[in-house]
Amino acid sequence: MNPLHQELDCALRLAEAAGSLILEKRSVALANVTQKSNNQGPVTEADLAADALISEGLRHAFPDDVLITEETWATDDDLPQASRVWCVDPLDGTSDFSKGGPDYVVMIGLCIDGCPALGVVYHPVSETFWTGVTDVNGGKSAEKIHSGQRTPLQVRPFDAERAAVLVSRSHPSRAIDQMLNELGVQERITRGSVGLKGGAIAHGEADLYVTATNHIKVWDTCAPQAILQAAGGQLTGLLGAPLSYTGKASHPVGVCAASNDAHAHFQPLIQKLWDRRHPAG
Repeated sequence: MNPLHQELDCALRLAEAAGSLILEKRSVALANVTQKSNNQGPVTEADLAADALISEGLRHAFPDDVLITEETWATDDDLPQASRVWCVDPLDGTSDFSKGGPDYVVMIGLCIDGCPALGVVYHPVSETFWTGVTDVNGGKSAEKIHSGQRTPLQVRPFDAERAAVLVSRSHPSRAIDQMLNELGVQERITRGSVGLKGGAIAHGEADLYVTATNHIKVWDTCAPQAILQAAGGQLTGLLGAPLSYTGKASHPVGVCAASNDAHAHFQPLIQKLWDRRHPAG
């Protein structure tokens, strides 16, 4: 039995309940979109209600664990130094959600000793889960769950000539477009939500996602990283460095999500392009 089975069951249950709540509040939320006081994007009643539901459930189930959520954490504060830290984005893709689009998810991740160990991403519109667990013994399990059917997640074999890249729907970037042109990537899939992009790579629908934005936070990456690493991929900084879950909440230089083979192929090229645009000294 998976040593984290209780945590996974709880995260699945809370993600589904939060997703149902988000759908219930959709019409009200769309009519009452506001901007966060720190200028970090839109927030709706659905974000806040889902955050409260998940927070209450995790605190009740695991009272000794530390909890970080997008709607309650001050991004300038240092992250806690604790063995078990839950990172929650109750509604990833609020920008798309607030415009009436379908690209939004609930994300619940658990870091153990600074490393993402468990992730659940739930898409309320299609009632689909992506899950990933790396247990204390190094065992890995990743699944897609839809209509009661569980399908193992596995990144697809990498073919550089047929590589497909995911690009952001809500944060288009001319710099990233230019980088992808120089990398020679032809097929591009536009999608909102970091969680949906991570799920697409884990499910073998694409090979790569890169962004240079400094608005990506630990609650955006914890769950997708756990899923990707369990499915044969990885989520790192844009230049390949491991993501940090200590210090500040923001990942300062963007992120790169890919299958392991795609990551190994693209990272030297990304580094070369970065160095050319940002010469030392």
